[in-house]
Amino acid sequence: MKHDIINKLGKKFNFNSYLEISSIVTGHTYNKIDKNVFTTTSAIRYIPDDVNPKIVNRKDISPNKYEYHHNKTSNDNIKYDVVFVDPWHTYEQSTKDIYTALKFVSSKGIIVISGCCPYTQDLIGQYNKEAWCGQTYEAFINFRHEHKDMETFCIFSNYGYGVISMIPKFGVKLVFHDYDREKLKDWDCFNLNKEKLLCLIEPDEFFMS
Repeated sequence: MKHDIINKLGKKFNFNSYLEISSIVTGHTYNKIDKNVFTTTSAIRYIPDDVNPKIVNRKDISPNKYEYHHNKTSNDNIKYDVVFVDPWHTYEQSTKDIYTALKFVSSKGIIVISGCCPYTQDLIGQYNKEAWCGQTYEAFINFRHEHKDMETFCIFSNYGYGVISMIPKFGVKLVFHDYDREKLKDWDCFNLNKEKLLCLIEPDEFFMS
């Protein structure tokens, strides 16, 4: 589960601050974070421009406007040990959320991104209220190849959790795979090469590192 990974990271590395970035229809992890571990917590919620108004019924959040809720107010000087990203899973919004996370993560922190390894073709593409990964995998793969100096990999659990570590912590042997960005949209191309494109590791390998 999402919160299990976050809470274990906090305990393992003595992290104490947490930020969640998500759309109003994704995320749902903030209230499950162990507040005994993460004593400073905050969240950014938004409604994307292309969201169907019928999906949500919230009048307190402006469309596509990043807003702080819970314990903190917007402040560029605040940095977080763990930033969890569960975006509106379009390519554009996923990319925006990842780079927003990069702005707020501490110099020794970790970004965790949900939805990076869809395991069936029906999980990509348009929004599906049952289960949806969209194009977040594309955004994460492109980020990996643009930032080869960072420790980036994907935990092969649930729908895949992309990990971006500001400094090497896990000893993962990083693997990269040359690819055509346009062909990446093709399911067969992604599915055939996902182990190298994402640098997939098993959950046990992640927690034992």
